[in-house]
Amino acid sequence: ASGGEDKTVRIWRAADGTLLRTLTAHALNVWSVAFSPDGRFLASGSFDKTAKLWRVDTGELVRTFSGHKEAIVELAFSPDSQLLATGGDDSTVRLWRVEDGGLVRTLTGGSEHVYAVAFSPDGRFLASGSRERGALGTLWKQIAGERLSPRQGANIRLWQVSDGSLQQALTGHPGDVHSVAFSPDGGWLAVSGEDTSVSLWRLAVDANAAYHLTETR
Repeated sequence: ASGGEDKTVRIWRAADGTLLRTLTAHALNVWSVAFSPDGRFLASGSFDKTAKLWRVDTGELVRTFSGHKEAIVELAFSPDSQLLATGGDDSTVRLWRVEDGGLVRTLTGGSEHVYAVAFSPDGRFLASGSRERGALGTLWKQIAGERLSPRQGANIRLWQVSDGSLQQALTGHPGDVHSVAFSPDGGWLAVSGEDTSVSLWRLAVDANAAYHLTETR
């Protein structure tokens, strides 16, 4: 599945590249797409501030998720296909019920733009990557021919899905974080940013039975 600046979502057959169908309903650029793990649905996120849910087998538009105040940049389904997480330029992550489109909760933690979201394989945690308030990101200033470093703030967050509580806010990369991904066993989180590096974090439990991320390399 692909989304583009032509406002469409397209579904292709991976075996030979055949275009199976084109989905049209978004009013602006489509920046993210994701299949539900059960294979029934495809979700798309757009600069029109909405996410849309489509049936894969027919291309039917099932529902529209509305509530973000700015563009939706990234989205992800929970492992059981029951929840959809959306991250946007309005500084929030939102959790939606796939069944009826209801908003479960809104997660806020100080970030300026949320660029990445990912569920842990067991569905207990959600990781997010962002640009922090005041960070220069890719907007470098040149003074006397020298490049300034961006302000480095917390731009990796670990949330508990059951109640939306923020478990941890971490600083792992200068500037923006654009991608987060859990390992299949859920023990590791990989994070990449505009600083051209990838950091690996171990999800561990402490003496108080609280889960936290520890950077390893």
